[in-house]
Amino acid sequence: MRFETAESVHAFENQVRIAARACVEALRSLVDNEEPMAVLSAMKFNQIGQDPLQPGVPLNLIEQVNQTFTYLVTAAAVKALLLAHPESAPFEANLGTASGTDIESVAHPKVAAEVFAAVSPANNQKLKQDIAKVQAVKADHRYVFYCSPGAHDEGKVPGDVRVIRFEVEEITDGKTFPGLPN
Repeated sequence: MRFETAESVHAFENQVRIAARACVEALRSLVDNEEPMAVLSAMKFNQIGQDPLQPGVPLNLIEQVNQTFTYLVTAAAVKALLLAHPESAPFEANLGTASGTDIESVAHPKVAAEVFAAVSPANNQKLKQDIAKVQAVKADHRYVFYCSPGAHDEGKVPGDVRVIRFEVEEITDGKTFPGLPN
């Protein structure tokens, strides 16, 4: 998916929020009409969610939760990159299982970034792995953006990779236009 302006990012975020709203409505109906074990079973095994990128396409709830937060981190990261490197726009976001880094600039100077959302950046060594992945990329500016509750290290790491952590509220409130720390 290509992002050229903040408006294109906002449209993407709105699409993710619409899918979230539809999922919550389905979940609300399920909770109101089913026994607890049936609700948990449906959450685990049924497609009560909705694909954030394909309105109306059913998706497992857990998968929608994972995609939703990864997409919101991606949106926040692209907005930050548009502020920090407007000359490198547009930015291509490789959503889902696309190869390459998660975000790449189309224009020069080259920008590359990895993104993720996790309970802890140490889970499955995700932060360490994403730093290593982006360090291996030839780019003028390299980043890892992530969302995780609580305080974690951020800043520059060996190889000039910037690590930027977003607060959960920054990616969920729909109003924040994050910039990069100095």
